[in-house]
Amino acid sequence: MNRTLKRVLGLTASVAIGLVGAVTFASAAQAHHTEATPTTRCLDDGGWEVTWSVTDWEWKNYPHFNIKEAGEITGVTPSVDVPLVGGIEVGKKLPYPGSNDTPLTSTQTFDASVESATLIIDAKWKNKWSDNETGNNKGHLQTAYPPAGGCEKPEEPKPEPYIEAWSDCVALYVWVGNGNPDKLATFTLTPSFGDAVEETPEADSNGYQGYFEAPEEGGLTVEVAIDGELVETIEWTPENNCNWGTYEQTCEGVQFNLAIPADGVETTFTFTTSESDEPIVHVLAPGDEVPVFFEGAVDLVVYYVIEQGKESYPGQIPWTPEDCESPAPSESETPSATPQLPTTGSSLTIMVSSAAALILAAAVIFLLMRRRRAAQDW
Repeated sequence: MNRTLKRVLGLTASVAIGLVGAVTFASAAQAHHTEATPTTRCLDDGGWEVTWSVTDWEWKNYPHFNIKEAGEITGVTPSVDVPLVGGIEVGKKLPYPGSNDTPLTSTQTFDASVESATLIIDAKWKNKWSDNETGNNKGHLQTAYPPAGGCEKPEEPKPEPYIEAWSDCVALYVWVGNGNPDKLATFTLTPSFGDAVEETPEADSNGYQGYFEAPEEGGLTVEVAIDGELVETIEWTPENNCNWGTYEQTCEGVQFNLAIPADGVETTFTFTTSESDEPIVHVLAPGDEVPVFFEGAVDLVVYYVIEQGKESYPGQIPWTPEDCESPAPSESETPSATPQLPTTGSSLTIMVSSAAALILAAAVIFLLMRRRRAAQDW
């Protein structure tokens, strides 16, 4: 073999040995590195959270490099300046592959403005490839993103208030309530006569029922504000003609002057007393006037029901004479003559308000049943 060929073969062998050594040592250097896995989820406020899971990783393709010894974390480098909460800390041992140890985990919480986050975990290992001294290996860069589709901040709950109102001949009724239990509205009802009322009904209740008695001269309104903002002004507007006449207390008894205006509607008056259950009934057409007198007696109470179509107004008037020498009239076998109609007296309409609470309760029940039927039909 000539000298040139020997030199070529020697050089080739040297290169081959060098390459083998380079691959061998490179493989040893890469025998370990950290493995970080991100898992993300959306938060209720529209932000998102990442959970980093970190383990030791070894190069399984070269079993003779496997060293059954855990690495130690030497550095934790997040790209976003948000604290990691959990077990990923400098000095912690990495769970060794195949040891069934639980991975080290930490979480980071970001607001919606953060579009991505990265993490690098540096570690060190002791192995023969570094003469039993510390062998360092940079961790692999891992990137986390919000869940697919992004994280939207949920809408703030909004109140779902409702208002019902109706009038009769004696009062204005206002019923308010809340439909959303997560956001209750506060109602302020301010009548043009009387004090304001503030209520915050629970969503699972029947709401609040306001009763506002109308003055004889009329003109009643109720302003409804929700959370301090005026939303509606309700006016007392009775549908029927509510002029029913007058009554007067006298030393002889209780005198009624029933009167229906010419533009009114047919009205039925039914009277009973604490002295007799026998009803006295008067049906008045528009324009009619009828006097009704009840002779005074100790503890006399006159009960009445006024009916106009489907509307019914009960009430009662006790006999309370004033400035009479003898509050109770003397007994006589002969009945006294029917007195003349009084020219003045108190409005019969205003006296009906004593029974308004009953009417209110019935109306509320009616509306509740109507709402429930509507909800079922829907």
